[in-house]
Amino acid sequence: MKILHTADWQLGRRFKNLPTGVGERLALARFDVIDTIAALARAQRIEHVLVAGDLFDGHRIDDGDVARGMQRMAAAAGVRWWVLPGNHDSLVGGGIWDRVRASSMPPNVVLMDSARPFDAGDGLFLLPAPLTHTSTYRDLTAWWDDAQTPDARYRIGVAHGSVRQFGSGDQGAKNPVDPGRRVTAHLDYLALGDWHGAQEVQAGVWYAGTPEIDRFGEQSIGKVVVVDLAPRPAAAWLHTVGQHRWIDMAFTLDDLDGVDRLVRALDEAGFDNRSVVQLTLEGGLEGEGVRRLDARLDEIAARVMHLSVRRDALREAAALDDLEALPAGILRDLGNGLLAEAANDDVSRRALRLLLNEAAGMGR
Repeated sequence: MKILHTADWQLGRRFKNLPTGVGERLALARFDVIDTIAALARAQRIEHVLVAGDLFDGHRIDDGDVARGMQRMAAAAGVRWWVLPGNHDSLVGGGIWDRVRASSMPPNVVLMDSARPFDAGDGLFLLPAPLTHTSTYRDLTAWWDDAQTPDARYRIGVAHGSVRQFGSGDQGAKNPVDPGRRVTAHLDYLALGDWHGAQEVQAGVWYAGTPEIDRFGEQSIGKVVVVDLAPRPAAAWLHTVGQHRWIDMAFTLDDLDGVDRLVRALDEAGFDNRSVVQLTLEGGLEGEGVRRLDARLDEIAARVMHLSVRRDALREAAALDDLEALPAGILRDLGNGLLAEAANDDVSRRALRLLLNEAAGMGR
């Protein structure tokens, strides 16, 4: 028997720090990936898909987003969705799940809304740890150790929280989950949500990550976990399901060739018109190097979905022949003044670059 483990869909999320069009595309992709997950489940002959928390981004998302998510799940023929409330969509009174249950819960979606074994059939039992509040400071999986599942072939734990600080003596850790519960509760697999990067914590214990990446620093593209329950503990492997790649790259530029190396590194990272790219540049360039960098960044911006560049740590100076190209008089005097300040002042560096670029455009 195989199952599919996913988490942290956060349907209804808004990307307010990105341009409107980009944010809308990323928000819609979170619904599209439901179809991709369903298709993967069917291709792998998997009936049971576990969503380990945060199916929704919050309790106040639009009714249209709630309906859209439920409709996509309902349309997945042959797939049964087992959904755990997480910290974003916890079981608070009057919250998102009260709205769903009152209007649009499809028959193939099961909300694991209580701390009890759920019988999925064929000897498969699911032990959930649903969050009833945004955060708690006790391990809600403790009841699994004594949970009775007569005639169970497989026991799967499903939880949403953090294993990082468990047992460290830090009593302030929110939503702690003991990864050792897989052994003490006799689990074949422990499906976790909350961390947005997919990773194996230990044998048979995985975070699925989010299927559509929504931030820099976790991983570049969304994954899910396919789990084969036959081995003990279960064997698991990752499948890519996300459309959009998030690329965060720091690069040092010290010469003209460095600009070309930057572009080659992005090519190797697989950037395209579905990529959200963030570059942090440092080092030093002057004259032709600055102009080449600006030109290449314009080319990159035209090829990706969104590009942001941090260049505060990049020392940008004008070459003397650049200043000589300025018309004599007020523009050259202004350029010389900015050059004198540019070594220690980022505003002056930027102003000088704009002045030289404008003068170059006037000369063409």
